[in-house]
Amino acid sequence: MLRNLSIYDLETYPGMGKVFLEDVRCKQVVVNASTVYARQLNPEGHEEPRILNKGGMFWVLGLKTENDTTVLKVMDGGKAEVLGGFGYANKDKLPFKQYFVNDNASLSATYGGWKTKNGRAFDVMVTETQGEETRQLKKADATNRGYSSMMVLYSGRKE
Repeated sequence: MLRNLSIYDLETYPGMGKVFLEDVRCKQVVVNASTVYARQLNPEGHEEPRILNKGGMFWVLGLKTENDTTVLKVMDGGKAEVLGGFGYANKDKLPFKQYFVNDNASLSATYGGWKTKNGRAFDVMVTETQGEETRQLKKADATNRGYSSMMVLYSGRKE
C-alpha cells in the first residue's frame, strides 16, 4: 500500500502481488501483467502514456491529470476501469491529442474534461483497436462539457 505521497514513477512486474495506491501523485504508472488498485491518482508527467497497462489489471476511483499526453493505454489483453476521471487540457503543444487508447484489451471509463484559455481539448477521447478494426470516439461525438467534453460511460472489451 502506497498512501499520501508523491513518487517519480511506479512500475510493477508479474508475481509481485497486488499494489494499492491511495492519494498518490506520480509521473507515470506502468503495469506489467500485474494488478493495481488506485484511489485518487494524479499522474502528471509528460511520458506517453501516463498510465500504461501491458496485460495487467488496473482499476482507479478518481483519476486527475493535466497537460497533453495520452492518459491511459491498455494493451496485450489487459483490463482497466476508470471510475471518475478529470482531464485538465491546459496546454496546446501536441498536434494530435488522445485521452485513452484501448489496444486489443478491455477498458471501461467515465470521466470529464476541461480546456483552459491557453489549452486545447483532446481531439480524440478513445482510440479502440480490436483485431484489425480501429475506431475512434472523437471530441465532437462525446457529450459537450463547456469547452471540452465528458464521457458518461465508455466500454470496450476484448472478446
